[in-house]
Amino acid sequence: MIPILVLITVLTAFAEELLDRLQVLNWITEDHYPPGVTLSQETLEHIKKQLNLDKIPPQVKPLYGFILHRTDMKLYPTELKVYRKDPHMDYNQYTTLEAFTPVKILHTSYDGRWYYVQTPWIRGWVKRDAVAVVPYEDWERVQTLPFLVVLKDDVLIGGTAFGIGSRVPYEEKTEDSYLVLLPDGRKLWIRKNEFLHEGFLKFSQDDIRARLEALLGRPYVWGGRYDCSALVQNLYAIYGIELPRNSAQQSKTEGSVEIRFETYQAFKNFLQRLPPFQTLLFMKGHVMIYGGIEDGDVVVYHALYGTKRDDGTEYYPRSVVKNLLQRDRLTNLYRRVTAVLVLPSSQNGGGGIRTPGGP
Repeated sequence: MIPILVLITVLTAFAEELLDRLQVLNWITEDHYPPGVTLSQETLEHIKKQLNLDKIPPQVKPLYGFILHRTDMKLYPTELKVYRKDPHMDYNQYTTLEAFTPVKILHTSYDGRWYYVQTPWIRGWVKRDAVAVVPYEDWERVQTLPFLVVLKDDVLIGGTAFGIGSRVPYEEKTEDSYLVLLPDGRKLWIRKNEFLHEGFLKFSQDDIRARLEALLGRPYVWGGRYDCSALVQNLYAIYGIELPRNSAQQSKTEGSVEIRFETYQAFKNFLQRLPPFQTLLFMKGHVMIYGGIEDGDVVVYHALYGTKRDDGTEYYPRSVVKNLLQRDRLTNLYRRVTAVLVLPSSQNGGGGIRTPGGP
C-alpha cells in the first residue's frame, strides 16, 4: 500500500544518497507503450539511442531542481506523439508538471535536451530547459518554507502560471502581503487574494462540492491537468491530501478496499454508508468522486473521456462532468468498480472503510 499524505516527502527522504545504476536503469525501462502502438524500426532505434542507457554510471549522484513553468512529462525523451486509434490520446504523454514541482535529476538523454527526473509522485522525461538546477541545500530549504496553496487554475505570479493545488513558498509576510519565491530564483511581494490560501484549506465536503461544480465543463486532457486522476490529485492537494498521479496507483493507497458488487442496488446501498466528496471509486484506468445521493440517485463527479450507457450507446463528454447514474443511464458503471477509498478528512487521518466482518 502507498501511504497517503507522505508522498511529498519521498524526494527529501532520499537526501543526497547515491543511487545504483541498475535501479535507475530499471526505472527508465520499466514502462512501455501499450499493445497496439506501432512504430517504425527507425523510430524505435532513435528512442533507444535517446535513452542513453550506456552512459548511466555505476553510482548515480542526482542533481536537484524545480520545474520553471508548466511543462509536459513524457514516457520517452522525444516530442513524438504516439497514438493507437484515438488522436486525443498521446501515449508518450505522462502528465503535466506545475511550476515549482521539486525534482531529482537522475539521467540525461543522448542529445542533452531531456532530463529523466523523479517528482514526489512520478518519474519521466522533461525538457532540460524547463528545470532550474539548484544546490541541494537550497532545494531542501525551499521545501521546508511556509507556502500559499493555489485555489484555481492559471493564477499568474510574476508572469508564471500556477495551477489548482500548487504550492508557492514564501519567506516573509505582512498583514496583507507575502514575499514569495519563484522557481527562477526571483522574489516578489504579492498581496493576499481569494485565489491563494496560506497553508492547506480545512477539509470540507461543501467546499469540495463547490469547487467541483466550478470545474464542470473543463475539457478532458489525457495526461494533462484534467484527466480523471489529475482532477482528483490536484483537487485534494488543496486540503493537504497527497495522492499518486495515476488511478492505478491511487487505488492502491493506504486504506483502499478491493470490492465488487453483484447489483446496482448493492452498490448504492454500500455508498449510502460512506461520506460524499471524501470517497473515491476506482475502475480499471479510471477514478470517480462519489458525490452523495441526489433525488434518490447516485452522484459521481469525474473527468470522463467516454464510456457506454446502459443501452449500449456511446457517451463522450470529454470533460469534467457530474453524473446521476440512473438519470444518465450509467448504472452499468457499478460492474466495473474494483476498489473504494475513503480519504482522511484531515492530515491527521480520519478516513477508511468499515466492511462487513472487518475492523
